[in-house]
Amino acid sequence: MTERATLVIEDDGSVIRAYYEDLIQIRQQQAVRRGTLAFALDGLDFGPDVIHGKRLPTTA
Repeated sequence: MTERATLVIEDDGSVIRAYYEDLIQIRQQQAVRRGTLAFALDGLDFGPDVIHGKRLPTTA
């Protein structure tokens, strides 16, 4: 009779969860960038009001 190797799987879900959470965060960031780009194509700008300590002029 032959011996079979027993496959032992230890649950180390923390590695998988970290990868999955990173993937979710990347997809959310991409969605924000796509949304901002869609508004920019229509001429709407979303950005900081202050750059390098100087307030930007508003067009409204």
